[in-house]
Amino acid sequence: MPYQNPHLYNDPAGYRTGTATPSTIGPQLVDFMFIKKALAEQAKEIVFSNMSSTIEIPKHTGTAIKRYVDVLMLDDKNINDQGIDAAGQTGALSKNPNGNLYGSSRDIGVIADRLPALGEQGGRVNRVGFKRLTIQGTMQKYGFFYEFTQDALNFDTQADLLQNMSREAVRGATQLQEAMLQKDLLDNCGTVYVPGTGFADWDTDTATSLKASVDDTAIPTYKDFMKFKLMLDDLRVPGSTSMFTGTRYIDTKTIPSARFAFISNALLPMLEQVKDFNNQPAWVPVEQYAAGGYTHPKEVGKIGNFRFVVVPEALYWGGAGAAPGQNSIHRATNNKLDVYPILVIGEDAFTTIGFQTNGRDGKIKVMTKMPGLETASFDDPYGSRGFTSMQWWYGFLAQRPERLACMYTVAEL
Repeated sequence: MPYQNPHLYNDPAGYRTGTATPSTIGPQLVDFMFIKKALAEQAKEIVFSNMSSTIEIPKHTGTAIKRYVDVLMLDDKNINDQGIDAAGQTGALSKNPNGNLYGSSRDIGVIADRLPALGEQGGRVNRVGFKRLTIQGTMQKYGFFYEFTQDALNFDTQADLLQNMSREAVRGATQLQEAMLQKDLLDNCGTVYVPGTGFADWDTDTATSLKASVDDTAIPTYKDFMKFKLMLDDLRVPGSTSMFTGTRYIDTKTIPSARFAFISNALLPMLEQVKDFNNQPAWVPVEQYAAGGYTHPKEVGKIGNFRFVVVPEALYWGGAGAAPGQNSIHRATNNKLDVYPILVIGEDAFTTIGFQTNGRDGKIKVMTKMPGLETASFDDPYGSRGFTSMQWWYGFLAQRPERLACMYTVAEL
C-alpha cells in the first residue's frame, strides 16, 4: 500500500481540475491570496474640454447668456434695408440691394458694378446699413447619486470601498461632461460637407437631411479634403488651434498652420488608404513629422492641411444615413448606415457656460452624508444608509458656428 500523508493541503492534480478534496487533517478556510487594492479601469481620456474656456454666469442673472455678433459690412449675412446705391435708388432695382454693396462676392464684375463712386456734387447716395446677430446659450443642472450602508463599510472585503466608489463617480461625472460637450459640438456644426456627393451647406438646420444623404459613396478622397479646406478658408476659419495643457494660467500651446480633425478610430483604415493626385499615399503618420513641433497627444497622422486626432470616446449617429447597398462593407444600424463625423474646430468657435466655476472648466459639487445620526430619519430610523451626490451646471454657446465643421462619412466594418 503506497504511503499517504494525512497532512496534505489538497490534491494538486484535482485542484487544477476543480475536483480537489480537502486534506484529511480538515478543510482549509483560506485557499487564495486576496490583493486588497482593487484594479481600477483606466480613466477615459478628456479631449474637447481642453479646448474650451468657460463663461461663468453670476448669481441673480438667470440661466441663459446672450451675446451680440457684429456682422461685417461687406458680408452676405449683412442683409438690411438701409442702403442706397449711387443713383439714390433702393429695393430690387438698386445696385446695392442688400445694403452691403457687393457683400462677400469676389466676382470682379459684381464688385466693379457696386463700387461706391461719388459725383461732383455728392448727394444722398451710397448709404450702407449694418446688422448684428444675437446668439444665446442656456445652462442646465445635472447630477446623480449613489448609496451605501454602514454594514458594507464595516464588513465588505474591500477596506477602501467608499474611496473607490468616490473615485469612479468623479470619473463618471467628468466623462458625462465630455460627452455632453462633444454632442453639442457635433449638433452645432455650421459647416457641413458630404463626400461622394460633394454637397456642402452652412446651415445647421439642414444637418439632419444631410446625414440622411450619406450612402456607401461617402468615402473622402484627397480632393474632398482639398474642397473641405477651401470651404474653411473662405469662411476665414483660423488655421491655428490653441489647447490648454495645464492650468488656466499657464501652459497653453498654439498649433500654427494646421487644422485638427477629430475622428473615431473606426475611420483610420479608410483614411490611411487615401491617395493624392499623383496616386501616392496622402497619409503621413505622425512619427514622420512629430519632431517638427508640438503635436496633440492623440494625434496619429495628417492629410494635407488636416492633422487627425483619434478620440477614444468619439460619438457617431447610428442608423442616420441611407440604406446600405447590397454588398456594403460599411457599418450600419437597423439597415441604415451609421454616420461618422470628421470634426474640425476653429479657434474661438465655442465656449461652455458654467455657474460658480473656476473660469476654466465645470465645477462638480460633491455632497456626502455618512450613515449615522446625520442620515437617521423616519424612512431610516437607524441611520444605516449613507449617500453621495454629485451635481454641476453646464451650458454651451456656439460663438462662431461656421468654425465648427463636419465631414460626414461612413466607416468600414
